[in-house]
Amino acid sequence: MRDLPESWNLMKAIHHLQDHTCLEKLCGSTLIALGSQANAKGVSNPADTVVFALVGPGSCMSKQFCRDSEKMAMWVMLSHESVRARKKINRGSNATSQRVEMTLFTEKPFGMMVPEMPRIVYAGYTHGDAIGPVTALAPDKLWRLPRAEKEEIVGARKVTVPPGEDPDIEGESVFSCAVLPMELYQEVIHSTKAQTVVDLSPGQGECCKAALALRVPIVAICGSEAHSQRLELLLTEYIFQEQRRESSTFYRAEACEDNVDAKEE
Repeated sequence: MRDLPESWNLMKAIHHLQDHTCLEKLCGSTLIALGSQANAKGVSNPADTVVFALVGPGSCMSKQFCRDSEKMAMWVMLSHESVRARKKINRGSNATSQRVEMTLFTEKPFGMMVPEMPRIVYAGYTHGDAIGPVTALAPDKLWRLPRAEKEEIVGARKVTVPPGEDPDIEGESVFSCAVLPMELYQEVIHSTKAQTVVDLSPGQGECCKAALALRVPIVAICGSEAHSQRLELLLTEYIFQEQRRESSTFYRAEACEDNVDAKEE
């Protein structure tokens, strides 16, 4: 590990443009070019001691940036601990990115379709443009199946075998890209007052579970017939488990094992 400099120089710029891509490329490319220069003896490398920060105008109270719109970008902020827990090896600053961008489109101004009210799971209000901190799905919460069954669901072409691993390994995650938990989808359905949900990428069914918990009809478009059948079984098992959990809205006393055993005796 190379020695870190004793002090850092911070270069800061506040942009007032809607599209700051050019400014970001200009400053970023300059530092990358400086970093690629060879260090001659006795010559300091400026990139070793410079951190560049491109800051937005910060006009959160400005009508220009708070106006209602038919398009609203929202950031889902994942907790760093939950993201790191999913990574065996962290390479670079982007390896544990905590940001997931969500874009909302409405046929009317956003404020007319989504009432401002407190969120039900996370802090803040429904008109905010960030949700968090959100705990990413832990590795043990991912849907796992044997390799052969996974290939039936996603197809053999979409299965990548990591070097040195047995392709017949048991309990492999079906959708390793699944990150967002059911609670986040509950928040989104609640915030938008959705009457029906269409899920074009159901994956392991976190959005489907959220819709079921809120009693909102949902149509999920699966990638294959095997995916559809397996997901139906997965959601059925979820409902059965919720019927045995006392704090769940699905709770049924007759579904608990203790009550069933008592009746049989």
